[in-house]
Amino acid sequence: HGVSMTPCALVDTSGRCVEISGSTAEKAERALRVLMGLFGGWVAFAGYPMDGRQAREGGISRTLRRALELGRQFQQSRKLTQSVSDAISHFCSHTAGCLFVGRGSVVDVHWEPAPRDSGAGVQSKGTMIVRAAGRYLRIEAQNEFLLLIDEGRLLAKAPQIICLLDSHTGIPLLSERILPGYGVDVVVFGAPGEWSESAAQALVDISGYGYTIPSLEDS
Repeated sequence: HGVSMTPCALVDTSGRCVEISGSTAEKAERALRVLMGLFGGWVAFAGYPMDGRQAREGGISRTLRRALELGRQFQQSRKLTQSVSDAISHFCSHTAGCLFVGRGSVVDVHWEPAPRDSGAGVQSKGTMIVRAAGRYLRIEAQNEFLLLIDEGRLLAKAPQIICLLDSHTGIPLLSERILPGYGVDVVVFGAPGEWSESAAQALVDISGYGYTIPSLEDS
């Protein structure tokens, strides 16, 4: 929708702030990734300044409202069940667009670092294997969980929302925090309707993350 990434700003936990302006998105992202490392890996980002019309035309509507609705639904499921695991199952069965894939334990985690000379947008790739009810689920991840494969069969891919929930707390786990031995519930939510538009699909095609579906299905 023609919205520029800059001017943008990066702020760390101690309040240090860096502003970038007059740059292309690719160069700004490369600089931001370097700065994020120097800032300790945890930062707040503000960018893509836009007016109300641009936000309405280019944004994904109702995201915060939907997140709040899901949180309330899960809390209601928790009140109606005896355990967190039962609450997750109840929540998935009573929530439109939510698929409960399986419950199990993480048995392997492997991260492949991004090449040093890679450009902006190239990230480390992670693979997690979850043993759930006698079968093995494979999750491919970068910053988010991007692909879900059930023993060679593709179950979900971005922009569908793939979640690994802590089986003991129900809290969603970050991809970089997943470790072998974790008990997890694997859940998938449908993608927001805006991502089904042909112009939007090109922006989130899985090939843009460096994956090819045939090779994954054959592996």
